[in-house]
Amino acid sequence: MLPRNLSPAANVLRTSASVASASTFVGIDGAALSSLAASVRSKSASSTVQWDESDWHFVSAAHPEHTALYVLALDALNFCFWPSERGELQYHHVATALTAVARASEATPEFAFHPRALAALTPDSLAALLRPHLPVPLPALGERCRLLNELGCGLAAFYNSEALELIGAAGGSADKLTFLIAATFSGFRDTCVDPVTGQQLYFYKRAQICVGDLYAAFKHQSPADFSDIDAVTTFADYRIPQLLRELGVMTYEKGLAEKVDAGVELPAGGREEIEIRAATVVVVDRLVKEVRELGGEGMNSVKMDWYLWQTGEKLEEAGSMKPHHKTRTIFY
Repeated sequence: MLPRNLSPAANVLRTSASVASASTFVGIDGAALSSLAASVRSKSASSTVQWDESDWHFVSAAHPEHTALYVLALDALNFCFWPSERGELQYHHVATALTAVARASEATPEFAFHPRALAALTPDSLAALLRPHLPVPLPALGERCRLLNELGCGLAAFYNSEALELIGAAGGSADKLTFLIAATFSGFRDTCVDPVTGQQLYFYKRAQICVGDLYAAFKHQSPADFSDIDAVTTFADYRIPQLLRELGVMTYEKGLAEKVDAGVELPAGGREEIEIRAATVVVVDRLVKEVRELGGEGMNSVKMDWYLWQTGEKLEEAGSMKPHHKTRTIFY
């Protein structure tokens, strides 16, 4: 187990609570939160929610290394889809595109997401690889290519070009794997400095979701049978705060609400943006605790995140929610 001051999950919870306790732009409605917790518990969400309920993801029973590489590559790209052409790109488009590429290359001499292949990608070759499987081009293609290059080079330099060696180095700890991912690949190092207090803040959205995805892809079994999966926090991004606002659990100050509803971009690391992300972490942590108090002992932040995200995706697709906030970032 990591010392507490090195624990990514502990640092996310600690600094998010600090921001939320002095929040100016974002509030938390305790009664609405408790109502949502009761609703989640009544639906037995902790036992019914599934990571791959729509069959978007690639899993190879024959080649666990391929499964791990797919998840790492997917979560290296898992950020900021909304600036895409006509706003049409969503997470499932990218997940299924990478699945198609993985399946087509699984029997070839070199798997598409082998570290050597990732390190050699160029923006043009990445675009050509994914273009047949996406409705519109990936935004920020150069930055996404750089992050895949970094992933390939990092695995080669520190883990003998093997994703399973990276997972094994965590010794069965989700929190330590988050730490190793963030330490090895700078693109996963989701931190910032509070512009008001000067305090360093931690969110680690993509590093933690990568750990959660590995845990799910391997069905909670080796090599991803993490003993401390309950330590992982929610993955603070766009969809969950959008849903929590729609449900009245999170409230926005009038000026912030007007900006979000008008599609005005919030600067990455600005106080408005970090308050939204911090409140999301605090709310989900409290939801998990309340659901457990109601008898949902199997609930944790990973499952709660999956449940809320999937609920939000369905409502968004139906056009039933106010807009999400918009921030240009590589972190979510």
